[in-house]
Amino acid sequence: MKRLFTLMLMCTMFFTMLNAQENFVSGGRTRSMIVYAPKNLAKNRPLLISMHGYNQDAGYQSGQANYQAVADTAKFVVVYPNGEGRSWDLGGNKDINFILDIIDEMYNRYHIDKSRVYLSGFSMGGMMTYYAATKIADKIAAFAPVSGYNMGGPNTNSSRPIPIIHVHGTGDDVCSYSPVQSHLDAWVKRNKCDATPLVINPYPKGTSSTATMYRYRNGLEGVEVAHLKLPGKGHWHSNDPAFAMTNVEVWNFCKRFSLLSGPEMQAAVPENGSFDMMSDKNREFVITFDKGVLCSSVKATLVMGTSKTVLDLAEEGESKTLTFSLPEGTSLEDGTYTLKITGIESADGGTSGEVDLTYTYGVEEVGEVLNVDTILMQDWYSQMDVVGEGIPKGWYRVNTRDGGKDEQKSGAANTGGARLKYFEKGGDFDAGFYLSARDYDKVDFTYGKYSGNYFTPKKGKYILSFNSVYWNTGAMNDKNTFSVAIVNSSTSEAVCSAPSLLPEGCMDEKSDRMVTGSQHHEIEVNIPSTARYLLQFSMASGWNAVIISEPMITTCPSSADRYKGGFLRTLAEAKAMSVAAEQAGAQGYEDKIEALNQAIKEYESFASISPSEYVAATDALKSAMKPVEPVAIAAVKQSAVSANTYDLMGRLVTGNLRTGIYIRNGKKIFVK
Repeated sequence: MKRLFTLMLMCTMFFTMLNAQENFVSGGRTRSMIVYAPKNLAKNRPLLISMHGYNQDAGYQSGQANYQAVADTAKFVVVYPNGEGRSWDLGGNKDINFILDIIDEMYNRYHIDKSRVYLSGFSMGGMMTYYAATKIADKIAAFAPVSGYNMGGPNTNSSRPIPIIHVHGTGDDVCSYSPVQSHLDAWVKRNKCDATPLVINPYPKGTSSTATMYRYRNGLEGVEVAHLKLPGKGHWHSNDPAFAMTNVEVWNFCKRFSLLSGPEMQAAVPENGSFDMMSDKNREFVITFDKGVLCSSVKATLVMGTSKTVLDLAEEGESKTLTFSLPEGTSLEDGTYTLKITGIESADGGTSGEVDLTYTYGVEEVGEVLNVDTILMQDWYSQMDVVGEGIPKGWYRVNTRDGGKDEQKSGAANTGGARLKYFEKGGDFDAGFYLSARDYDKVDFTYGKYSGNYFTPKKGKYILSFNSVYWNTGAMNDKNTFSVAIVNSSTSEAVCSAPSLLPEGCMDEKSDRMVTGSQHHEIEVNIPSTARYLLQFSMASGWNAVIISEPMITTCPSSADRYKGGFLRTLAEAKAMSVAAEQAGAQGYEDKIEALNQAIKEYESFASISPSEYVAATDALKSAMKPVEPVAIAAVKQSAVSANTYDLMGRLVTGNLRTGIYIRNGKKIFVK
């Protein structure tokens, strides 16, 4: 009994000490906070500041967020500050200066590493986190808002690209989940991260969790925007080990970043994306950085599915060049692997984000036809007689303003709003959609909303492609942008989001001309599961407008098919062009034809594992083909059908041919 009483007393003392509020003077005001520092803390350890929600306090936040449980092992300082009046100053500098004073105070007490200070907050504390990102990005290495965002909309006016992880439950009835994606999109654009995220579901991998992690990687200065989505969770921290631990995930994200510039990868051998690799030959990876990497912290893992192999490192101490190799006796199955390099740190304390490289073992046979399946192809020009300047089949247009709507399904709908436009044939495209909000705030143009035109791709990787051009000079001068997304129809979850896309060229509001100089867009899409999806284009820019061409979605070709296959298709085209030119008896082109034949002979047996070498070989062939092209293209009447005819991407063309250049039986033809 005495032991039990002693244990209870110790626990009471511990929690009392843990939640002990201490006063602190900031800006002439007496402020308070809770500080937690693990025992035997070394110098130059990180600091994490965690801010409470509205009408809450530091004690409540420490109990809910519980970063001290992580700090004990990871060895960092945690501070839970109190906002005056249980609130935060989201418009001035009072609490911004409070945060800066806390950093200085923790440096004086514990000699923390000022380059690794992290800021997080819950609810209104999350709003304060976003606000601080626009004020003191030079003082905070990474930001982690939880269940909170700017109520007035995204603000990305930061002094530098910043890493952000946003954690939010879809069942939040205080700070609704719906605006989260707009904040993510804004920071993805500001940081110039990949528009399409890496989607990890379930998260963590290999668990029964329904949580999903979205990682928008490869931003400026190595930053990343991440989102941990918690289905069904409400307005609280997730402390469920079987689902997701907010404190663990925030720390695992933040700890990768520092204000000091970390080592940046300069080169990799084999290069990223290499394919046709042999497991008994390509067992070594040489990675070069711009400055020395601490070998004691860096780790390289080769991953395919659930298979993980930690590689051996040849170097010790600090080195710019790291040589990783497969352990002796390791065998690899054929397949595509990701080489993950983590723990990239320099001697001065700089850290860099994870480096991911892709390699494919096993020779992939490819041919002269691009091995892709088309799952969505639009032919808007053929609908001219049916819908005119209306809404194409399967699409749905909605203009909105302050809750008011102008909705229109497919059909004739020349209402002066967004609609189809038709152009002279032979250009980049001959039918496009006039995307403009006109006198509304926003226009959404969506495919797949109603029966008969559902869009249900299977799980896998796809390529969404289309062109865009400015319709009027106002849009071009204002650099108006539009966005495209693919959204799960049931969950409203965006599996692909490409915000702030910029067109090229300008039509000067003329439909009777050919579209040239437009911007071609290719967006990689990862569909996580077979379901109904919506393809949606959006724009909000008043009377300015852009034109988007007929979108197409195909399966994603492998690296081998894209690069080696592209080379083989070009080689076949070069051979066909040489034969056609010689048969035409092209006088005055003898030297050019001979140069083309020499290029064909040089590259006829070309083989490599490197994408860049295939690109160089393909470009060399195209360069040799160009002078011969005028005499090697056969003219065909427009009514010609498309039997055994492919477009320049190697895709089989069905139906009658439009004006343009095609390949038939290995020979280039021009349809008049």
